[in-house]
Amino acid sequence: TSAPTSAPTSAPTSAPTLSTTSTPSPSPATLSPTSPPGTTCNDMAGWTDSYGDECDWYERHDREGCPYFGQYWANPVTKITPSEACCWCGGGSVSMKAS
Repeated sequence: TSAPTSAPTSAPTSAPTLSTTSTPSPSPATLSPTSPPGTTCNDMAGWTDSYGDECDWYERHDREGCPYFGQYWANPVTKITPSEACCWCGGGSVSMKAS
């Protein structure tokens, strides 16, 4: 093995710098919970998530399309997620409006 050096070695080099790019990155698509004209969207009847919350919880606590919670907390029995069950999250069922 080598003996320790008698003089200190040079200081470490400066930290690397990060450069930013001007290339835009793709943003996730947002599902629109609005129904086509002449139709209405209905949340899945009786659906609750794994905490017992219904679709109205997602309307109060998530953005349109449910980008934050839509794929989580599926119903423990049916395994249906908010994105499948709730109109606000892009799910539910669309039917013709009664005239």
